[in-house]
Amino acid sequence: MEALHYNDVVRWLFSKHRSAGVLLGLERMKRACRQLGNPEETLRCVHVAGTNGKGSVCTKMAKAFELAGYITGLFTSPHISSFRERFEVHNMCISEEEVVEGIATIRRKCSDDLTFFEITTLLAFLWFQKMGVQMAVLETGLGGRLDATNVCHPELTVITSISFDHMNYLGNTLEAITAEKAGIIKEKVSVVIGPRVPVEIVRHEALLHQAALFIVEGSFTDFDAENSAIAAEALNLLNMPSRYIAEAICFRPSCRFQEVPTDLVLQKWGRAPLALILDVAHNPDGMERLVMKAKGAFMSSPLCILLAVSQDKDVSEMIESLRGAAAAIICTEALSPRAMPAAALADIVRKKSDDIQVMENSDLKEALSLALDFSASHQLPLIATGTFFFMSAVLQALGFDETVDQLELNCSHHNIPHFL
Repeated sequence: MEALHYNDVVRWLFSKHRSAGVLLGLERMKRACRQLGNPEETLRCVHVAGTNGKGSVCTKMAKAFELAGYITGLFTSPHISSFRERFEVHNMCISEEEVVEGIATIRRKCSDDLTFFEITTLLAFLWFQKMGVQMAVLETGLGGRLDATNVCHPELTVITSISFDHMNYLGNTLEAITAEKAGIIKEKVSVVIGPRVPVEIVRHEALLHQAALFIVEGSFTDFDAENSAIAAEALNLLNMPSRYIAEAICFRPSCRFQEVPTDLVLQKWGRAPLALILDVAHNPDGMERLVMKAKGAFMSSPLCILLAVSQDKDVSEMIESLRGAAAAIICTEALSPRAMPAAALADIVRKKSDDIQVMENSDLKEALSLALDFSASHQLPLIATGTFFFMSAVLQALGFDETVDQLELNCSHHNIPHFL
């Protein structure tokens, strides 16, 4: 039998995603779980949905379980640099060999109509089972009701926040989006919701399922403080000792208002901004919260923004949040089929605001150089933000040693091992 290699397997998986796209629904997933012996049925887990904040809440909760001595699994998406980041046990990513083994098992035992995210979720279930995970924290991919993760049997469900994103799949109103997210609520399983979740829709769903509803209240200007409060409430309900909660909520995933030391930037590039922040604010609500955080952190200093976005986002509303806060926006693009071209992004910025200096370059390193020139010469904070899909390139350009998958965007099925 032809040997399988990690890069070939993951390249095949991403080519499947590009060809099939997103297909919501649970029937394929339920069938595949049965074909694999229902690994999800024995998995103790917490299930987390929401528009923004769910990755951070998942990370904080998983860290608490880890501190308490549980063999802890964490399943999140998307990743920054490597597909393997989506699967963690005790802060260790799945190995390349285990990815190959798991996907080969799925391909051998399951039907061929599974989507990218369904296969990815099944891989998490199989690996967590193999690793003897005692508690898993699962982040939904898109929505909730029809998301592949919604075959799980959680001990608690969490909805972090609701705002506009993925409207082509979830609906054009907050009510419709909330109803989709609330689809993760299970019979007699308590649900925790954040302060920016429409309460009545969730309350109705909770009553239908006899699920106790717990609401985190408050007006948070800092998104990490809000995520921490949600995670703490959820962990309290799961009887987690307070000492572990206090330590765990200090953690957050990479590229969430992550500050890069300016001495490293100076050493690599010969110039440095007042501060350099990386943040995956990829929708209007995320951008608004990022600006609020930056204003507090930098005493309302004007910002220099290095921006890349995906074509399916409400870019106009994202730019609206930057008006009055950004002195300059340098537009670039990610190496992704969904990327909005830098020139198109720059056109939107110019139409939305005539008081922001706009520059553009489709080459990330050259765009970063422009951003560093402007922010260093004006001594302004520089924030690289927009989409997950260009953060890896930013980190590499800044000199970080990132483990990056070798996935050519124009790959075809002819160079994929026959077994797959």
